[in-house]
Amino acid sequence: MIQLKRGREKSLKRRHPWIFSGAVEKVSGKPQSGDTVELRSASGEVLARAAYSPQSQIRARVWGLSGAAGVGMRVTGVGLWGVTRAYPTRAHNATTRGGEAR
Repeated sequence: MIQLKRGREKSLKRRHPWIFSGAVEKVSGKPQSGDTVELRSASGEVLARAAYSPQSQIRARVWGLSGAAGVGMRVTGVGLWGVTRAYPTRAHNATTRGGEAR
């Protein structure tokens, strides 16, 4: 389990998938590199699940959010889902304006 410093959960709640070493208050247990860890706020709220990386400045890479941030939601950046949603919208906008999709 990784407990974040007070106020450091803000970017995570905005779905930023990285937890930097400076945001970590404490690490409980002895997670190894690549282990799945639970991320908690300073008050103990469960925020997410992440892959732990003890040697990196990016201490945890989030792959699943919890609670108000999004139950069961995977964090993958834009990924294929975003591309498949964005392209048809751009193509439609271009054709209705007489242009081409870029």
